[in-house]
Amino acid sequence: MALKAKRLIVSVVALSLLINILSVVYIAQIKNNQEALNKSYQNKISELEDDAEFYRNQYHKYYELSEELQNQMGVYYDY
Repeated sequence: MALKAKRLIVSVVALSLLINILSVVYIAQIKNNQEALNKSYQNKISELEDDAEFYRNQYHKYYELSEELQNQMGVYYDY
C-alpha cells in the first residue's frame, strides 16, 4: 500500500510540475503576442500620424496657392 501511495504522490507531483511548466510557457506566449500587437499598433499609429502630417502640409500648400491665385486675379480685375 505504501508503494502505491508513493507512486500516486510522485505522479501528482509530476503532473503538477508539468502543468506549471505549461502555464509558464503559455503566459510567455501571451506576453510575446501582446508585445507584438503593441508594436504593430505603434507602427500603425506612426503611419497614420505621418499620413495626417502629409495631408496637413498638402492642405497648407493648396491654401497658399489659392490665396496667391486670388491675389493675382484681384490684380487683373483692378486694371
